[in-house]
Amino acid sequence: METSCLCGKENIRYLFTIKNTLTGLELEPIGSQCIKKFEREDLTDLTVTYEKLFKLKSALLNNEFIGLSSKYFSRKLIKYFFDEGVYNCDFNNHEGQNDYDFLIKMFNKKNKDSISKNQQKKINAIIINQIIPYLKGLLEKDS
Repeated sequence: METSCLCGKENIRYLFTIKNTLTGLELEPIGSQCIKKFEREDLTDLTVTYEKLFKLKSALLNNEFIGLSSKYFSRKLIKYFFDEGVYNCDFNNHEGQNDYDFLIKMFNKKNKDSISKNQQKKINAIIINQIIPYLKGLLEKDS
């Protein structure tokens, strides 16, 4: 597996492909640090989101406990899941906005000890019933 960036730096953990939507040309493999040199906030934000997504997939593969913490999540990743329709499911009548708003509110809490047992149950339910199945689907596509 290729682990070197176009710039020559080796043993890169996160490699990406950048595609020019106008010409269809692709630039690959490129490391996350080189992406930042383009000084485009949208690319940098997307890179950070995908890094978190990779960490989540790795945690799932390693059977790690996945909690709503900055170790695995960011506001942008929570939004990414919303944009991908991950929160739209049967038990919330396919109204993912409420689950998105709830996760953002819980993620933003400075004092995580103030999260009630019922709130923690809802967080766990969203992770187990919505996010993990989505991640499993991505892992299946990767293999």
